[in-house]
Amino acid sequence: MTDTKDPKPSVFLLIMLSALTAFAPFVTDMYLPALPSMTETFSTTPAQVQLGLTTSMLGLALGQLIIGPLSDKYGRKRPLILTLILFAVSSALCIFSTTIGSFVALRFVQGLGASGGVVLSRSIATDLCSGRALATVMALIGAISGIAPVISPVLGGWILSFSDWRMVFALLLAIGIVLLAASFRLPESHLAQNRQDLSVLQSFGQIRELVRNRTFMTYAVMQAAAMFAFFGQISASPFIFQTHYGFSAFAYSAFFAANALAIGIFAFLSTKFKTPQKSLITGSIILLVTASCVSAALILNAPAALFEACLFLMMSSFGLILAPSTALAMNAARKQAGLASAVLGAAGFLSGGIASPLVGLGPMKFSTAAVFMTGAILTFAIMRFAHRSDASAPQPSAA
Repeated sequence: MTDTKDPKPSVFLLIMLSALTAFAPFVTDMYLPALPSMTETFSTTPAQVQLGLTTSMLGLALGQLIIGPLSDKYGRKRPLILTLILFAVSSALCIFSTTIGSFVALRFVQGLGASGGVVLSRSIATDLCSGRALATVMALIGAISGIAPVISPVLGGWILSFSDWRMVFALLLAIGIVLLAASFRLPESHLAQNRQDLSVLQSFGQIRELVRNRTFMTYAVMQAAAMFAFFGQISASPFIFQTHYGFSAFAYSAFFAANALAIGIFAFLSTKFKTPQKSLITGSIILLVTASCVSAALILNAPAALFEACLFLMMSSFGLILAPSTALAMNAARKQAGLASAVLGAAGFLSGGIASPLVGLGPMKFSTAAVFMTGAILTFAIMRFAHRSDASAPQPSAA
């Protein structure tokens, strides 16, 4: 870390940043085991139920584009508190949804509320850390937040063993309230003297300058391509494991937890590479190879054990891609940390919002394979472009 930044973030701060980073997986993953049963509850189709996942990710994407620039102007703490209040209210309303239409709409609002924690956790980390320290903190947060997708579907599957999906959203409401209470203790990392002296419209208008930042955009687009495959897996996996292979909701949550744990482990291992670029190269190659294996296993109706083994390896590649690409992108746009975090997060969730309904079109095993391969090929291609660009530029020492 630089001399002007706190070299030792407090334990509370690290836990809070990890919890806020893990907020999105809780919102998107906890109710996944309930998707098949919700088609019966609402008397609708899998594609309609998956729209709840899509709208939540669109809310997460749009909310970050709004909150990020505002946090550059007004600081990080107040926007965080307001978005957590919105999340708590929308979560309570989701519990009482009686139609799939109202549920899908409320999931969008819930995504807006959760977006503050996602975008501001990266901004706060960027406020306090730089260079190698930022890459390390991002990787550690990624590894710790890997606990969230491990726990959330297991909790969801366990809750479904004695209740229904509404109880899952009651737990999400409780988590939101706890984070809201803790946020009042969070220090303001973006001090008034460091904020942009711009109007709100001018703050949003700076997105054009950010788009011209070639380094930032390269890593943002690479991450969005990886997220296309990542969220395709999230949306399709409940139906693949429960409908195609016949596992229970709780058994599916155990598979999901194992795969999520792979992401957390490999996010930590990404810090062991000499440079973040080397981690990205390795992760992109692994993603391309394993996505091909997963697609083949799915199309050829391979045994569940073989499919899961391939899927586990594919998920590990995301740990080598997401944390380093985040650190490299945020380092390249340090002066606009809030906006940069917003664009980075919005691109990923927008990509996921597109992928989620696509896996429900036609025979799921073919549409899912197509989504996996598209994301893997694009990630690998962008990695090659970034590698050629970095070869002619000074390399950051961040690990």
